[in-house]
Amino acid sequence: MKPANVCVSIPVIAVQVSPVELQAAMQEQLEGLQDALIRSLYLASLESRTPLTQLSDSAIGYAALKQFAEAEAISKRLTKDAVSLWFDAAVSSDLMLALANAMKLPDEMNEEQQAKLDAALTQYKALVTSLASPKASASLSHCGANGEGDSSLRLKEIACVSFFSQRCKASR
Repeated sequence: MKPANVCVSIPVIAVQVSPVELQAAMQEQLEGLQDALIRSLYLASLESRTPLTQLSDSAIGYAALKQFAEAEAISKRLTKDAVSLWFDAAVSSDLMLALANAMKLPDEMNEEQQAKLDAALTQYKALVTSLASPKASASLSHCGANGEGDSSLRLKEIACVSFFSQRCKASR
């Protein structure tokens, strides 16, 4: 099903700076940003299955453009996909070994042991990729450990913290 077309009244952006070449470039960038904002609002309405029927000037005015530009700048710095690719390429193998050692798993694991190791690695990957969020925070409780009970979870915490602290020191 093709989404419906939406007509939007776009407030004019008038940039007044010198030299004229800079004015034209800034005007073009702001108009492109405004188009991107409108497109993102439209796509968000499609995803939420809430038809976009109108946009107020304040939804696409200067303040909204500023917020959108800040969010875009943050999201371009660090995406979950980029972090995920980095994790798979640079961290996954070493972390799997560290976790296997910390969990005292044999070289030849059965399906249950492999599943536990895979689950632990997946938890750490989820924790690390969650840091791509602009409002990210991390605690070891994200890894499924609460400081009591399951000692294998505590070992995974220690392995994770130790591994990442060694990586940080090595990269300095």
